[in-house]
Amino acid sequence: MQLKQTALPTLKQTMNLSFGMRQSLQILMMNRMELCAYAEEQLQENPTAEAELLADGYASYDDFSNVEAGIGSLQEEMMSRIRLLDHHCDLDIAAGLLENCDARGYLKVSEHELADYLHVSIRSVRTTRDQIRSIDPKGITSLTLEECLLSQLEHDKDEQMLKKLIQNHLRDLASGRINKTADALHTTVEDVQRLFARVQKLNPMPGIQFGNEHTPYIRPDIEILNSEDGLQAVPIRYLRIVIHNFDSSNTSAEDAAFIKTKVQQARNLQQCIQLREKTLSDIIQIMIEVQADYLLGTAPRNVLSLTDLSSSLNLHPSTISRAIHDKYYEFNGNIRPVKGLLCRSMNSHSRDDVKEAVLNLIQEETAALSDQEISNLLKERGISCSRRTIAKYRSEMCLKPSHSRNASLHMQKKK
Repeated sequence: MQLKQTALPTLKQTMNLSFGMRQSLQILMMNRMELCAYAEEQLQENPTAEAELLADGYASYDDFSNVEAGIGSLQEEMMSRIRLLDHHCDLDIAAGLLENCDARGYLKVSEHELADYLHVSIRSVRTTRDQIRSIDPKGITSLTLEECLLSQLEHDKDEQMLKKLIQNHLRDLASGRINKTADALHTTVEDVQRLFARVQKLNPMPGIQFGNEHTPYIRPDIEILNSEDGLQAVPIRYLRIVIHNFDSSNTSAEDAAFIKTKVQQARNLQQCIQLREKTLSDIIQIMIEVQADYLLGTAPRNVLSLTDLSSSLNLHPSTISRAIHDKYYEFNGNIRPVKGLLCRSMNSHSRDDVKEAVLNLIQEETAALSDQEISNLLKERGISCSRRTIAKYRSEMCLKPSHSRNASLHMQKKK
């Protein structure tokens, strides 16, 4: 029997991405700093265009102006904002205050010590400190956590109740004593939970967003504006591609072809950047429409997954994941990751629903429940959540472990 080698034809389906598609996906994944560096690198050897970094303002709407390039140190950034104030602020005192702030934005020395050092009155230091604390991000130069949170309160119907909550009951809330707080404030448990949800949205460390030698620079790609038409996602532009006009009528055919190729490359890059902006804006607009109440502080997050966004936008979940990777949004002076607007479902229960169920069980307990016991009770109610996840959520709500709660319950019984 003789063996022979033969070549048989086979059918194989493959998909090859063009350079333009690969470049578009690559740009979609980039954060702001990576995009600026990539654009500059791509245009280094392109005489027909240049990448212009915008660094004089902040958000833009119909043009490419008014964009800030990055964050400096706390002192540099706050001093630049102080100089824009309509009313007078003593710059020497302001600089002294900011020099003595820690990374969180809290003042490390007393007003009396700073007044002695600067040879000014305590009243002048206090006045300047109040002015700084009113500038976004509010709370910089605060002396205590309570003072920092109070600086960020809005003037609305809940303001007075929130002040009492922050000034007198933060420890009780951190320990899960919701009923005690409700009795002290002469209100309902539901009201206290709603107010506490608002307090949790305040920024306890307003200075942490500023860059220093230990922290990376973070700038948002999207600003969320609260307009008459609702919440709107507005792209923040840090970069524009400037394409120069060339007269190729007096050039050789070879030079004209070279110029045409380079201009096309620059336009392709420009289109990829514009597509990145539009894709990101469309995604975040859907996200903020779903999470509007959460952003406004009136309700917990709704369940929202990549699959939900995929159905609404007719985009593949992997494309959406690439688009929001390492991206940030700004709303009311706070910068947060876009992924934080997603909320996974747990058997039709959101993360906030599970947290609320855990909180209710702990509030109603007569003997402290362990994390495993809480997990078992939730399972009986149709909520599947592991012991480790219970411990994580309890920690996020500043609730003590069972042995510490047991000690507190014994103390209450003795009283």
